[in-house]
Amino acid sequence: TNMLSYLAVDMAKEMRGSGDGVMEAGGVVVKVASSDFEMSADGSLIIRGAGNATCPANTTCRRLQAANNVISVAQKETPRRLSSTLPDSSFKELKQLTLKDNLGHSLKVTINSFQRLSLKSSRCGSVI
Repeated sequence: TNMLSYLAVDMAKEMRGSGDGVMEAGGVVVKVASSDFEMSADGSLIIRGAGNATCPANTTCRRLQAANNVISVAQKETPRRLSSTLPDSSFKELKQLTLKDNLGHSLKVTINSFQRLSLKSSRCGSVI
């Protein structure tokens, strides 16, 4: 009975996914939308209906408010200790470095490239 239930549910689907991940209904690509966000003419993701704080009739919605109504994202920065034993992939991702001393002073440095040098006199065998 489990197999029959699965087949009945599968046959009742109005949309089917293809191998490339596109959902289709009757040969037409299914389009989806968000009730909270929309794309502006310049390609920015903005809050839908930000100028109009009312919801459409017979709907429940939540309006996010922002000063300029443009949605933005920021990179997450995770503080870590540096060591020459880290793999090169870690250094390839390094964009900035903040050096701090015991007095609370700091210096932020932008990283453009790195080089690993093998040194027998170094504690770990190489320096960056």
